[in-house]
Formats: sequence, structure tokens, C-alpha cells
Amino acid sequence: MSDEEDEWAAEKRRALKNEHRIAHQMGRTAEEILSAFHPLKEELPRWAGKGARRNPDLSVDPVSGWAFPEVPGGGLGDPVGNIYDHLE
Repeated sequence: MSDEEDEWAAEKRRALKNEHRIAHQMGRTAEEILSAFHPLKEELPRWAGKGARRNPDLSVDPVSGWAFPEVPGGGLGDPVGNIYDHLE
């Protein structure tokens, strides 16, 4: 496993899904977090197919800010951006 894969694995383990928990960990409001989700979600793939989520949820590592989409079949995909880039 490469160093980059190890880094993503650690960040995925820290990632939180609930915007209130993310906000608390980052010292922000839930509204700020939800607002920052919008531009990140524009980068998400829209999976087609029976039972696939067409608008997947995001999980965010509150330490690094990297956002990961939930992928079909479970788990988290590659990062789609950094939430800190979208917070004022």
C-alpha cells in the first residue's frame, strides 16, 4: 500500500457524516457546513442503476477537511475536494 493510500485510509477513518458533528469538531455551525457541501457535491459522480444513490452523502475528515462520497456498495470513495476551500 502506498503512502497516499495510507493517508486516505486514516482520513476516511476520521471522517464524519453528520453535519452537526462535523460542525462541532470544526468549530463551525451546521449551516456553514451544509453551505460548503453544495460546491463539493457538484463534483460528485451521479451513479445510475437500480438502487444506486444518485446524490450520495458526503463524509468529512474534520482534521484535514477532505470530503469523501459514499459509493455504491458501501464505503467511501476518493476525495472530491476540501471543505476548508468553501468555508469563509
